[in-house]
Amino acid sequence: MGSIVTKNGRPRNYAVEATVGADDPERAGYLYYLDELRERAADQFRDLPAEVLNHVFDGTTISVGRLALHLCWAELSWMERVAAGRITVPLAPELREEIFLGSLDRFDQAPPRIERAARIVELYSRTWSEVTMPVCAAVKDLDERIDHPSLSSVRKVLQHLLWHWTYHSGQIGILTLQLGYDYTWRFADARS
Repeated sequence: MGSIVTKNGRPRNYAVEATVGADDPERAGYLYYLDELRERAADQFRDLPAEVLNHVFDGTTISVGRLALHLCWAELSWMERVAAGRITVPLAPELREEIFLGSLDRFDQAPPRIERAARIVELYSRTWSEVTMPVCAAVKDLDERIDHPSLSSVRKVLQHLLWHWTYHSGQIGILTLQLGYDYTWRFADARS
């Protein structure tokens, strides 16, 4: 491997601050950590050039850009499932269409070309503010049922999303390292 570009990543922050659901510390914690994971994933790839985002690894249809978009698609998909019968998700159809390029149903096809990492970061932000936060604000009880055989409650969906963001963030880290870009994890200053 040639020279490696190393980026000092954003500090990890474990000081849970109240978000939506401040009346429910467990829900606030899930949302805080989902937001933290979303921000960390975006920080991993936000400044990568298009050739790194779009590099497809031999024998796969995987690229950093595809995994980044897949994370957004999964959050949107699960939040729409949670929203069913609670609220209408007012996401613009063209935005939904763009996000759905990260669908698992498309992994047998070549990945979509990602021209700018900033666009995925924007999709993350809009999904968070226009879908995840309003949907989670509408949830009255984390044990409310979801129509799914395994992830049968809001709590289980939120736990799954935490796992999902963590898992694919790790994949993004490995792939970018193979392409010559490293990311140094840091901790937030506990005194701040």
